[in-house]
Amino acid sequence: MQSGNINPVNLKGLNQALFVLQSLEQGKGADQIVEEFDGDLQLVEIWTNFLIHNHWIEKIMVDSGNYTYLVTDKGREWSKRVQI
Repeated sequence: MQSGNINPVNLKGLNQALFVLQSLEQGKGADQIVEEFDGDLQLVEIWTNFLIHNHWIEKIMVDSGNYTYLVTDKGREWSKRVQI
């Protein structure tokens, strides 16, 4: 997926979740992803929580108050199955 060519706001359903997952996999930070969603922090948080709940990503604390996200094997598998 080439996130630079896609406006995630126009994606539907799980494609938005996969956009978030693939953006994290590309090393983008949460702020960058929110910006790509036209500043819709709530929507990005919803999809991030969905990804965590379904074990597609893991939230890892790197230091006090700062987190990073790691894509799991299950998340990589889903990312490969569905191309946006």
